[in-house]
Amino acid sequence: MKSKTNYSFYRLIRALRPLCAVVLCALSLAACSPATPASSGADPLDEPTPPPDSLQTIEPAPTPTPAGAFIPIEPVEASGSIAGAEREDASQAAIPLDYSLRVPNINDPRAAALNDEYAETLRYYQDDFAPMFAEDAASLLENPDASQTLELYFDYDVKYNDGKIISILFVEGTLVGDQYGETYYAETYSFDEGRALTLEDVISSGESAYEAAAKEIARQIDEARRSDDPWGYYENVDENAVAMYLSDTSFYLNADGAVVLILNPAFISPCVSGVCEFIMHK
Repeated sequence: MKSKTNYSFYRLIRALRPLCAVVLCALSLAACSPATPASSGADPLDEPTPPPDSLQTIEPAPTPTPAGAFIPIEPVEASGSIAGAEREDASQAAIPLDYSLRVPNINDPRAAALNDEYAETLRYYQDDFAPMFAEDAASLLENPDASQTLELYFDYDVKYNDGKIISILFVEGTLVGDQYGETYYAETYSFDEGRALTLEDVISSGESAYEAAAKEIARQIDEARRSDDPWGYYENVDENAVAMYLSDTSFYLNADGAVVLILNPAFISPCVSGVCEFIMHK
């Protein structure tokens, strides 16, 4: 007796010329030989399916991560509190400074110089800047009291990482009472060239990269002012004003590899707006 599958093969081969008869016979005999004889009168299609435990499952082999697809980057952190300066009025308690610092450590031998630079940045903020800030910041407070806070933070965000180029946005922030300020800068580093990239490297135009960047930022600001969401840019911001604030740390590459121009908020808008970002359209 032939199973349904064998019958399909049988019909297929039967449609061929009679010269296939010998082959048909051989295939039919091989296919119809059961591994275990069926009981008399039983239909092979009604035979029970083997239990799942007896089935062998072959797991697909994992796909390895392509070498150089990205560079592992881990944070190096430091945090603590520094006693504030003594107050002229002895009845007023000193206001401590709380700080939280984070810099990247790039797990690649080509990044030794970068890691040294980042480690020095961490050391500077922890050992030099934080004590100085704690000493001076209390004098900036109006009617200071122990309930007010002084905070300092430094952090980063990896924006692009393809194993050849990394682009990182850094932020330094301070909080004095209820007043805070932030300063942003970025670094885009090419491991193939062994150096940080400049605006001229990433912006191609018939004019200076700085001029092209300033024009694009001014255009987007003007467009925003005329929209329903003006964002609060200062009125006196124009192309010339923007150009004054641009540098080779005024851009990063986003996840798509597009150039994103950045300006610190105090330059062109209130600090509450955060970093001002403008995608450089080609």
